Amino acid sequence: MKKSCLLSVGTSLLALGLAGQPARAQFFGTAVAYPAGPTPTTVAVGDLNNDGHPDIVSAGQGFGNMTLLLGQAAGGFAAPVAYLTGTGTGDILLGDFNYDGKLDVLMADLGNNALVLLPGNGTGSLGVGPSYSAEQGVVSLSAGDVNGDGKLDILTANKFNNTVSVLLALPAGGFSIRTDYAVGQSPTRARLADLNGDGRLDILATNLASQTLSVLLGNGTGGFGTKQDYMTGAQPTDVQLVDLNGDGYRDAVVGTAIGRTLEVLDGNSMGTLGTKSDNYLPGMTASVALGDVNNDGYPDVVVTQTDGNVIVLLGDATGDLGSQTSYQCGSRSDKGILADATGDGVLDLVVCDNRNNAIVIRPGLGRPNAVRSSALPALQLYPNPAHETVLLSGLPATTQPVAAVLRNSLGQVVRRMALTPTAGQASLSVAGLAAGAYTLHLHTTAGPAVRQVVVE
Repeated sequence: MKKSCLLSVGTSLLALGLAGQPARAQFFGTAVAYPAGPTPTTVAVGDLNNDGHPDIVSAGQGFGNMTLLLGQAAGGFAAPVAYLTGTGTGDILLGDFNYDGKLDVLMADLGNNALVLLPGNGTGSLGVGPSYSAEQGVVSLSAGDVNGDGKLDILTANKFNNTVSVLLALPAGGFSIRTDYAVGQSPTRARLADLNGDGRLDILATNLASQTLSVLLGNGTGGFGTKQDYMTGAQPTDVQLVDLNGDGYRDAVVGTAIGRTLEVLDGNSMGTLGTKSDNYLPGMTASVALGDVNNDGYPDVVVTQTDGNVIVLLGDATGDLGSQTSYQCGSRSDKGILADATGDGVLDLVVCDNRNNAIVIRPGLGRPNAVRSSALPALQLYPNPAHETVLLSGLPATTQPVAAVLRNSLGQVVRRMALTPTAGQASLSVAGLAAGAYTLHLHTTAGPAVRQVVVE
């Protein structure tokens, strides 16, 4: 039976409430599924054609394909455009990796043990770029500035040889030869974040087979120390770093598959992880995302499970994660993210439904955190969500300082800074901010601009 471009997905059971019990507050609306390529397992959101409407890029692990869905002015997305990208896609990243002011796609090619750059042309099409040697089983990509040069470096998790790799960005674009670091057995996800609060990005990797979380502290010049392992539940699949209890130290939030837990390892003044507490979940965790979904100023945790069920756990002033609210987003999933996929300034659920070859979106129901202005239509922010640094591209080609103001969900100013652009690019530090959605106000020679920044 032929599928239409718009598929309806069932309403959350919790929205209906239970007999004799009031329905819980809902943070996301009715799910809509958009056709994607075969078995999508990873997804990213960004504006690839500079029209002010978010676009979606997805790819399927084990298939040499990538799918682009361009956002439409009237809402929704155009029919998917497929790109052949190798012999198996492990993960994808969006960013301006060749410094031309246009979003590119970086893809992990599992079959050829390589990273492949597909340069964007700014109109919604992708070209063929260089490839870079990667280790076997590269299943996870992350980006961040690990050596302080203002450029996006790449971190990969290599499942088949128990390592992570760092590829430093080169001044003219592209990446250096990788440097490998030992972690635990079968790493599934690796992320960059500042665990010990020294302003330098560290590595956190979940290791499926050894049931550990590996931490490698960064030295700020692009190198990392020897791993320190922390025990987790059975088969950890993802990790995020956030200060949940407001004590000034970042905590590790780890999702497990067989263990069916969301675990919080408390950060401390020594830059290590201490006491572990468990939150039990009804299913196996595929991925973990952070964001302030109810606009109360406290970070919330969103867990995508392998059966397509998404669990929202609300944070509070004490650091506890509250009762669970569920949203069905398809029938099988490997990844879900929080992103403004509808362009209204509110975080949405964006989930890979690999059983039905679709990307499922549940629009956020909270109040908008940002209104996208048209003064700088080419302005791009990446990574977004971010841990430490956001790269702004598409700024006016001038060296005049750009005044930047960040406001939280309550409208309070949390940071002011003067950015100095170079070739239309500048780095925005979000280090030390609590996880959640913020409004970025820019005052440039071309006029004001407003964007949403999400801190993980």
